Amino acid sequence: MNDYPCVVYDHECSGDSVGNVKDVTFTHWVEDALSVIDRLTEGPVVLVGSSLGGWLSIIAARQIPERLHGMVLFSPALNYVWPYYHRHKSTLPPSVAARLEAGDPHVHTHEYGDALLKEDFAADSRKYEIELEKELDITCPVRIIHGLEDTEIDPKLSLQLCTSLVSDDVDLIYRKNSEHQLESPPDLELFLITLDRMIKDNPVR
Repeated sequence: MNDYPCVVYDHECSGDSVGNVKDVTFTHWVEDALSVIDRLTEGPVVLVGSSLGGWLSIIAARQIPERLHGMVLFSPALNYVWPYYHRHKSTLPPSVAARLEAGDPHVHTHEYGDALLKEDFAADSRKYEIELEKELDITCPVRIIHGLEDTEIDPKLSLQLCTSLVSDDVDLIYRKNSEHQLESPPDLELFLITLDRMIKDNPVR
């Protein structure tokens, strides 16, 4: 459909990326994102993030204002890790919950795959939480796509994000019958069309 160059990566201790699960923190993931931008890209960048990657994209975007050309976010999971940790910790056997509190990591399997539960990882994420009641100093074009059938992240959160962004060029697209992961062919086609249109409407000069 287009020839846009892109970099796709896994955060430390996720996917194919290596790392020490006992030592990894949310800060490491933020540093991963910034390192990828710094070392593997040149010039203006468009950040694309789904779910937790959407939150990380916003965190990274605020640190590279001079290079930020645009953003496309799928079901952005802002401020997600701390409440997620406690929600799933409450469903675990007491012995496993006690191990978590003692600092041991636990891999939790659910409908979206495997997820890391780790007390210090979750606590570390809190310093990156975004206050949506305040203006969010991002001025580039932003496109947000969210499914109204999303039971993991409240679609209203994307509306809050939309209104808090300083940028005037922000579109929020709700998909009536789509869920959190937005993986259906029509969802993916919408993403490609949205990205293509945003870049063509905002060419690099």
